[in-house]
Amino acid sequence: MKKQRILISAAVLAVLLVPSILYFLLTSGEHNFSTPPYYGPRYAVEVVKKGRTKTDTVHYTVPKFELVNQNGQPFGSANLAGKIYVAAFFSTTGGEEDNRMATLLKDIEGKILNDHRIKGKNFAIAAITTSPERDSTAILKAYAKRLNANDTIWNFLTGPKDTILKLGNEGFLLNELAKPAPNGNVFLAHKFLLIDKEGHIRGVCNGTILMETNKMVEDIKTLYAWYARPKKGQKNIPGVEQHRD
Repeated sequence: MKKQRILISAAVLAVLLVPSILYFLLTSGEHNFSTPPYYGPRYAVEVVKKGRTKTDTVHYTVPKFELVNQNGQPFGSANLAGKIYVAAFFSTTGGEEDNRMATLLKDIEGKILNDHRIKGKNFAIAAITTSPERDSTAILKAYAKRLNANDTIWNFLTGPKDTILKLGNEGFLLNELAKPAPNGNVFLAHKFLLIDKEGHIRGVCNGTILMETNKMVEDIKTLYAWYARPKKGQKNIPGVEQHRD
């Protein structure tokens, strides 16, 4: 009986310690760890460092865009610069799967806000309507209120239909990253995209499947840990605003 209590205590202690140990490992030292992959094309460019020309790799960046949010204000890539964000294409006036996507976005938000190391700092959700002909700013605002969406994190975006189609298909690479539905509408693939602080696409998941969105949450936390790593020559003082050289 005593042995069983010891084993149970050891198991509980491991559960409590493992997350802290992993975060410490991610935010200390110069060791390597796995970060979410980059999606999209890569480009080779020549850069000059310390007087020497080297070939470097530039990863795909989501192009600049500007739409209108639920408050009728212009909102786009300039507002999201320097933030980790999830881009989601769904309709607030859609069906069951669209509602499921909104529910799982709320779940992602909650897990990021409740992480004591992050607390939602520099995190955003860009919910871009796939039905701008129905989703007016008034409807988006009412939906945001019904969802109890925090305006400092959530922006429900609308704009011209052609602009949104081009942004989704070409800007966020849904033509490549989402398997087209039978009718060719990639928005019916119900994808969430994870974008890092520099505008690179770092994750894609099905926004209606909890297991996949949970994996995206872990990727978000990994990105925060990566940004928290100390600069070269800097003491290891973890903080989400630190950047690597």
